[in-house]
Amino acid sequence: METTDSLASLLRQYMAAVGWSERQLAERSDIPRGTIRNWLRGVVKKPRSWRDLIQVAAAMRLEINQVDQLLTSANHPPIFELRHLTQNDLEKKLLQPWLARMQKQQVNAPFQVIPDIPYFVGREEELATLRARLLQEHHTTLYMLYGMGGVGKTTLAARLAYDCRHHFSDGILWARVDTSSVMANLGLFADAYGVSVNQYSDEATRSQAVRNLLAGKRALIVLDNVERSEQVRRLLPPTGKCAVLITTRKRNLRVARGASHFHIRPFSTKREEAVTLFSHIVGKEAVHAEKKTFVAIADSLGHLPLATAIIAGRLAYEPGWTTARILQQLMETKKRLDAVADEDQSIHATFEIGYQALPAHLQTFFAALGVFEGDDFGLEAITAVTTTTLEEAHKNAVQLCSLSLLQHGKKDRFHLHPLLKDYARLQQKDPLIYKQSIQYFISFLKTHKNNYEIIDTEFLNLLGVLTQALEHNLLSLYVEGVHNISHFLTIRGLYDIAAFHLNRACQVAENISDLPNLVRLNNHLGQLEIRWGNVTKGIDSHKRSLHLAHLSEEPALIGDAYRYLGMAYHQQGDYKQAEQFWADGLALAKEHHLIRLQCTLLNGLGALAINDKADFKRAKQLYEEGLILARQLEDRPTSALILMNLGFLAFRAGDYKYTTQYYDESGQLADAIGFRLLQAILSQRQAQLLLAHTGAYQHAGKALIAGETIAKELNNPRVLAMLVTALGEYSLRLGNHNQAKTYLTQAHDLAKSVGDADLLIEVLRHRSILAATQKELSAAKSYIDQAHTLGKRVPDPWYRCQVLLSRGSLSFLQEDFSAASADWRMALDVAKQYSFEAQVGIAQLGLAQLAFASGDRAAMLAHGQQSLATFSKIDHIYQRTVQSWLLEPRYIWSLLHKPPTLK
Repeated sequence: METTDSLASLLRQYMAAVGWSERQLAERSDIPRGTIRNWLRGVVKKPRSWRDLIQVAAAMRLEINQVDQLLTSANHPPIFELRHLTQNDLEKKLLQPWLARMQKQQVNAPFQVIPDIPYFVGREEELATLRARLLQEHHTTLYMLYGMGGVGKTTLAARLAYDCRHHFSDGILWARVDTSSVMANLGLFADAYGVSVNQYSDEATRSQAVRNLLAGKRALIVLDNVERSEQVRRLLPPTGKCAVLITTRKRNLRVARGASHFHIRPFSTKREEAVTLFSHIVGKEAVHAEKKTFVAIADSLGHLPLATAIIAGRLAYEPGWTTARILQQLMETKKRLDAVADEDQSIHATFEIGYQALPAHLQTFFAALGVFEGDDFGLEAITAVTTTTLEEAHKNAVQLCSLSLLQHGKKDRFHLHPLLKDYARLQQKDPLIYKQSIQYFISFLKTHKNNYEIIDTEFLNLLGVLTQALEHNLLSLYVEGVHNISHFLTIRGLYDIAAFHLNRACQVAENISDLPNLVRLNNHLGQLEIRWGNVTKGIDSHKRSLHLAHLSEEPALIGDAYRYLGMAYHQQGDYKQAEQFWADGLALAKEHHLIRLQCTLLNGLGALAINDKADFKRAKQLYEEGLILARQLEDRPTSALILMNLGFLAFRAGDYKYTTQYYDESGQLADAIGFRLLQAILSQRQAQLLLAHTGAYQHAGKALIAGETIAKELNNPRVLAMLVTALGEYSLRLGNHNQAKTYLTQAHDLAKSVGDADLLIEVLRHRSILAATQKELSAAKSYIDQAHTLGKRVPDPWYRCQVLLSRGSLSFLQEDFSAASADWRMALDVAKQYSFEAQVGIAQLGLAQLAFASGDRAAMLAHGQQSLATFSKIDHIYQRTVQSWLLEPRYIWSLLHKPPTLK
């Protein structure tokens, strides 16, 4: 749809004014008639060359402002900018008539604009939009730049004035309205045109005289730093050719209702505009050499332009200042505002103007907001800190927003710029404010400790109040807060933060004799040590917890200590100790109706049923019982864990439909609560499923890489070993032997370091396969023999079966058919006993190949068809390969390790 300021519309308007047709314009401008027709029809909205438009404008004898409108409508720069873009004498000659007129106008027209700064950066979008608006022929509205102090509103207005100077033939007027009266400013405007209005002694008559003076002029009037509508109402010209640009911190000026509002914010972090400003002042080479530090400095300043310019100046021109020293001072929030001051420029003074203009109750309200450490905060928190009602808090917050002292975010949340936050804290004199904030957030954490999404919204505020609680000697609240946030920190994999506060909280809890929380904190610390691979330290911590729990005589604390000790011994592979603690814990939990404890213990006993007893039926029963309780409690972490474990059981049984369902539900819960450790483990399990069920290699690879990244971030050696092993197997299946060797060597070291026999078996098995693939048969035999020795000690038959299948394959490759037959038959017996359907199919296929090698066609077909039936029943990826093999039998020992169909 054609707009009034489009190229087609403007060209049609100018042609009508001179009474020309397409043909006449083409003849007089020497532009092809077809080209002009395409412009008029909107087929071409932006001519390639601005020269064509200048030729048309010259032919019609357009005014400068009309030429600018024509150029900008086609997305070309106005004449003032084109003069810097001319590349040859012909282009200069085309522009000369208008440039001469512009120069003549500028000589006679007033220009009261403040100096433009040489280091202006950014604001490209605002400049482009405002230039287009200001270059219009007629203005029916004001243009208002609003934003917090120091954000660069005045600087932007000055840059616009210089850019648009050529357009305003009657000059540019500028008034700083907060430091001069309306009468003085009216006199200033009149004097600019050589007219005295001193005879008018009241605002109304003097204003009318100036309005009459401006009525026929094309001028830009900049009204800087407007605080109230009364300061500017009588300075406004009649609607017409004059444009008015206002800068203000107040976004709701009555005089600017219906105006074009432009919110000027701090520099964009994505475009690194603050870094660009540093480069202009400090120097490109210096900034490039320490870019990370300069980015950190910009972050600490909240990317506020004035603050950035002040710090840049200090770095560039004051001896003794280094980026490291400046950054250190800026990171100390109590000293930050002192650093951002230079001569007559000061962020503190800039903020003081707005603060002092507030009524007393708003000053108190604003100062209280400095207590929040997070990026934003909600109304409920504001009411708790300021002791106001929700209605009062909302009203006050909105007023501060309208004055650019506060920013409104989503869902009634508010944001205070970091430097404004520093300023607010300086005004805060009441220490009770901090106590109210700490009490509110600790209570909030206790109420929502299992609602991870809600904790997310206040996470930085919660961390902040922990530090504040220590600073204000509110020790009980600190200990309570650390206990309640520790589970969230662990789920999210924020182990370093958790360890820092847990160690401090343990010392505090001991000093204040808070026995119950000392038990809980030691349990959290023990879990962290285990996740870092320090199982012995973890056990010591949990033993200390159990001792303290018995002293407390609280069943819930004793039960938790049993649970955590069982988990520690399970990780260590001491299944008897794990079973004893978990069984004792479960009895205690049932006796005292501790439902949450019951479901976690049932999950642990389910894992133990597999690892120690190989009782998969019992494991499933325990998992399902635990899942029912976890769902009743809406315990998402435990539900997610149990669902994953049920999925793994289903996978071993070859039930890929239920495996998929369990893994999907577990993954959805893990993603919703940000359960990082579970996300890493699930990525390996899901990749394993994809390779067996669909052959979706690309998806499997992505899942494994994502899991490896998480495991590295968590610094969890056991989970990392599991994922690196899987990546080694994945690379081996793809035939990338060098990459497989790298992964498996790393996995071998990790598995040994954590003492995980199950993992070590898998690593050795795959190293054997890799060595056999590379015809290193001696090394292959050594690896598989080590795996077999370990497999006999491990209670879980899955690993024993896997080793037998691989050892049979190696014997088959070496044409030791007797040994291959023995291993495959043993593997078949184990797989059938425990319903490992995929392993049943692989063993049957191995026996079919042995029959093929010995020429026993009947046995070959019998075993091959049994293998096909098994794989078809579970919809395994191998079913298509077995079908092909039965039609054309061949030696394919590597089938067991490299599926034929890649997706």
